Amino acid sequence: MTPFSAPPAIEPFYSTAKPNQPIVLFRGRVDLVGTASTERHRGGIVLDWLPSPTLRTWVRGETSNLSLHTIMGPEEVDITPQTPRRTVQRQSKTTRGGPRNVGTSFETGSHLLDYQCGDSAVPLSHGLMHLANFPRLRGRRVGFPDGSVDPGRLVFEGGGWTIVVDPVRNSGDLEKLLKEDGGFALTHTAKVERTSGATFTSAELHELTEMFTFFCWLCTEARCGPILPIGFDDQGQARWARWRPTRTESFTDARTWLDHLHAGEAETLFPMFVARFADPYWRQVLTHAIAYLVEAGRPNTVERAIIMAQVLLEAMSYSWLVEERKLRTHDAFEAHNAAENIRAMLLDMKVPVAIPKNFPALATTRSKKGAPVDGPQALVLKRNEIIHRRLGPVSTYDPIIDAWQLGAWYSELAVLRLCGFNGHYRSRLNDNVWVGVVDPVPWR
Repeated sequence: MTPFSAPPAIEPFYSTAKPNQPIVLFRGRVDLVGTASTERHRGGIVLDWLPSPTLRTWVRGETSNLSLHTIMGPEEVDITPQTPRRTVQRQSKTTRGGPRNVGTSFETGSHLLDYQCGDSAVPLSHGLMHLANFPRLRGRRVGFPDGSVDPGRLVFEGGGWTIVVDPVRNSGDLEKLLKEDGGFALTHTAKVERTSGATFTSAELHELTEMFTFFCWLCTEARCGPILPIGFDDQGQARWARWRPTRTESFTDARTWLDHLHAGEAETLFPMFVARFADPYWRQVLTHAIAYLVEAGRPNTVERAIIMAQVLLEAMSYSWLVEERKLRTHDAFEAHNAAENIRAMLLDMKVPVAIPKNFPALATTRSKKGAPVDGPQALVLKRNEIIHRRLGPVSTYDPIIDAWQLGAWYSELAVLRLCGFNGHYRSRLNDNVWVGVVDPVPWR
């Protein structure tokens, strides 16, 4: 390669040319299966994004008694797509359309919660995952057929897996539109392989998709990430797919610990995250903590964010002090209040507990006896004021905003510390908000 060339970007199996464009996953024959008869009609399966991501099967054809029962009758009729049994159909570029003859035709459909297509027993050589609403991060260069180059490749290795994530060709335009109006789009494609080159099963690909979902949530502090996994055999043929409604939310450009110019920190975090996630107990701790972190860092309301931060920290303090570090027994943990347990966890993690100097409004918080408090106690006191409606008349909202920022900062660091991260992060305490400004984690 010349100095200006780049490896080709991963080709997606599914794509969205613009935000909120439905993805027609299957187009073919669909059966109406009643108690006494079965009819075959045109139909398909589509992923609709609005108002929220929904997987639907649709069917249309000439009106019959069975179709009328499907639409409005009390008789139970199943709508069954006849997808290929050994392969996965390519994305249809046409929409599902409506009845051709309104007078004699019908169209109906139903929601699908989970649907597998193809042969789930075939050994897979590699898989594809399509990332929805994942932000642009700076990584390695990749090229596209039109000659353009994008520095957006990320490579994650851990747990015996290699996941290469590339932006789609028009990811810059898609993100610009998503930032302006919100919505949904497939912004990246990920190729999954065993690092050793060995084959794997569709069940393993599904489990990896679940794990990588929470890793994407942690990196972006938003509900985005992999959907529509596809498995390929050693001949490069698509042999298995799993379609289900995604937990992705409308695009948001949230502030997160991961700086866009330092995406290598996410690559460093990945193997440690995979190791924690492999343990059933710590998987449960991580999934709950990350879900709360999304709420704490990017709130619908500041009050809700403070509550979610304390829930995260209080739950993690038990896992850290009792299960991980064996510093307290269950009974000893229960004998301490929330602020004491959170403080003990943060101190052991080497996270400062003094109220930061750039939170002067929160520093005015006092205990019931009028004494100054530290960060964990101030956070718990503000949470109690919200929960028990003790806020009363206030001249400024600044202490609540400070408590939110402090709770989000504690939450980010606690999760990163649990995963063993020792790199650089984008600190909420840093007044320099420009992209590219990072600090070492406190425990370094």
